[in-house]
Amino acid sequence: SITVANGTSYGDMGLPTSVTIVTEGNTVTVADVTWNTATPASGSYAPAVLTEQTVTLNGTVTCPWNVDANGLELKTTISITISAAGIVGAPTVNPAAGTYTENQTVAITTTTDGATIYYTTDGTTPSKTNGTKYTTPITVSGAAGQSVETTIKAIAIKDGLQDSKVETFEYIINIPKSDPVDYEIIDGEDETWI
Repeated sequence: SITVANGTSYGDMGLPTSVTIVTEGNTVTVADVTWNTATPASGSYAPAVLTEQTVTLNGTVTCPWNVDANGLELKTTISITISAAGIVGAPTVNPAAGTYTENQTVAITTTTDGATIYYTTDGTTPSKTNGTKYTTPITVSGAAGQSVETTIKAIAIKDGLQDSKVETFEYIINIPKSDPVDYEIIDGEDETWI
């Protein structure tokens, strides 16, 4: 069995070209092998899949000219583990999710250079095909005297890596209601009552 990095093609896996054999009289110890990469014995391998994969290939052994296989077809197998690709750093926000008394401007970042962030504010799950590509901070606003809740869901994506997990950030904006100002006219001048 062998383990290779994610995205490695069969041609670059360094599959063995020969196997050890035992012949009567121990005259030959090595024979050539060819691997069937088109039809695996079990499992499957797709370079575009970024999670760990396992595949088993059938190999056909070709005996040297001086070895009689006695009419037998000699087979072998090899198990290949394809490691998972790295994972994009999960999105983080500034300011932190929470309750505020003023409108907020929310910046979203990831620790993975070159990653793209997608977000939603409608409760759906963001992805490369759903949501808005993050380019500038998001304004989270409220209304005076009301409690306004906004939920931002964000994901970070980069080709060749596994997508980050979806992070959810909830903001509640409670802008205090202004007290009304009453006026009373006294002796022809405005007097403000607060």
